[in-house]
Amino acid sequence: MRGMLLVSMLIGWSAVAHAALTDADAKKACEEFSIVKADQMRTVESGNPDQAGYEWNGRNGTPLTCLVDRASGTVVGVKVASGGVVSAERLRAMNKENDQLSQAKKTGDYSQQVASTKALITRDLKDPASAQFRELTMVDAGMMVLCGEINAKNSYGAYVGFKRFYSASMGDLKAIEGGKDDFVFQQMWPTMCGKPGVKVR
Repeated sequence: MRGMLLVSMLIGWSAVAHAALTDADAKKACEEFSIVKADQMRTVESGNPDQAGYEWNGRNGTPLTCLVDRASGTVVGVKVASGGVVSAERLRAMNKENDQLSQAKKTGDYSQQVASTKALITRDLKDPASAQFRELTMVDAGMMVLCGEINAKNSYGAYVGFKRFYSASMGDLKAIEGGKDDFVFQQMWPTMCGKPGVKVR
């Protein structure tokens, strides 16, 4: 009897929590991550009873779904066409990076982007502090990409020689020539780094 009472209380609490979230409030929260206004979003099934879903078409026409926690009214993330979810924290970081890049384009000062990208590209090296760079270029390939050449010491303390690299989208797309996925690197290099860019240091 006590167990049934507890279940009834939990169900009642859940219903109240879910009812507290209005579509208008949830859509407004989603505007931070959308290219459309709240009134242009469609209410859809999120696939999770604890989350509300609001869909719109991205710049290339691909549907994107903003996921909002029903209890707190906060954005959990955005579901992409592949079914993966990009977290709200990650999206805010990407938006911040895009704002910084837009400012850098206006001023021609990419020093902040270059410094952070160097840190990302050297993070997995045997000796990150030994890294040397040359021929650095910021390329607009639909996203801003840092292209160039890198040289660093191996586990024996010897420099391995300069190799091409690219890094974009906060390090989500990064590769150094000659790695285990070198075939992919060779295919991607013309797309990522084939256009003329801005020389940086």
